[in-house]
Amino acid sequence: MKELEYKLQGYCFTDVEEYREAKREAESIDYIRAKTDLEDLNKVTKLYYKLVDKQTFQSVIGYEFLKELQDKILDGGISTSDTIPWIKVSRRSSASVIQPDGNGKYQKLAEEYRIRHRNSRIINIFMSVIIAAMLFISLR
Repeated sequence: MKELEYKLQGYCFTDVEEYREAKREAESIDYIRAKTDLEDLNKVTKLYYKLVDKQTFQSVIGYEFLKELQDKILDGGISTSDTIPWIKVSRRSSASVIQPDGNGKYQKLAEEYRIRHRNSRIINIFMSVIIAAMLFISLR
């Protein structure tokens, strides 16, 4: 069975919630681009500080925009890499990309259900044998 893929701005999302979040952030970024003069370094700096402080963006689309703003500020000489606030990457968005051990808990659950299924089959076979024996005895 093929997983559904949601594509947005060169990224492919397999989780619909992450896709919706990224799409919402892309719309916010488009609005910011339309309403803000991104050539004015003072406005860019204020915007960047505000967005990073409030942790507005939580998807790769938002992080990409923040990095773009950060690069403009650094290239403009307003701040240095030591003084500018760093982009905080949330654990939720990076977990599916960076940390594969999130699947470990699902493997543990899958193994537990596999054991339960095996035990259920054994009990069903045993009960079927008992029913067959009872039918055999009653017909004799």
